[in-house]
Amino acid sequence: MWHFKVNNWIVAAAICAGMFISVLDNSSINIALPEIAIQFRAEIPEVQWLAIGFGLASGALILPMGRLSDLVGRKRIYLSGFLVSGFTAILTSMAPTLILAIIFRALQGVGGAMIQANAMAILISSFPSSKRGFIIGIFMTTVGIASVLGPVFGGFIVQYFSWRWLLFIPSPLSLTACAVGFMILPHMKPITSDSSVASKFDWRGSFYFAVALCSLMLTITNGHRLG
Repeated sequence: MWHFKVNNWIVAAAICAGMFISVLDNSSINIALPEIAIQFRAEIPEVQWLAIGFGLASGALILPMGRLSDLVGRKRIYLSGFLVSGFTAILTSMAPTLILAIIFRALQGVGGAMIQANAMAILISSFPSSKRGFIIGIFMTTVGIASVLGPVFGGFIVQYFSWRWLLFIPSPLSLTACAVGFMILPHMKPITSDSSVASKFDWRGSFYFAVALCSLMLTITNGHRLG
């Protein structure tokens, strides 16, 4: 196993860098929607589903992914999220039709949920309680910077390259984050319980939560248009 002994600050740098990639990808897509609409000869409300689909998938699955991580291990789910995001980014950038791009983008949101559900948990568990407030501040600052830079980054790539490049670039970054995380993140055992009920994944509850959250988000984002 290629694992190296590293200090907590290197772990923090890896987690913050990974979260930066995930948030940058999510926040940069909106700037490319007009170009994508022209490419697919679609209306803006239709191509908006590239952003909505990602948001629905990640928002609906973030809590279930957190619970699944308790059962199988946070590091495993976290790194799997980068694999999912990386490969689906390739598929999205190469999609020949808008509907396929939306589907692949939603699947990328699944990877985003796997990452976001575990990033802060891994970070907090790597530091003593006396330093957790400071490291959470760094983490949230990283998220904020990525959110602000996303549209700038997206605009630059769309103007000088292509919207397909904008969707593709997160792929090598995500796969690199997965490889680096595999080597330096500490091994984290699943959180087990003696209770057979507590050790099971609540599929029904997760399904109801996902449906409720998706319904709420659809109402907020499209209620004014659908009436």
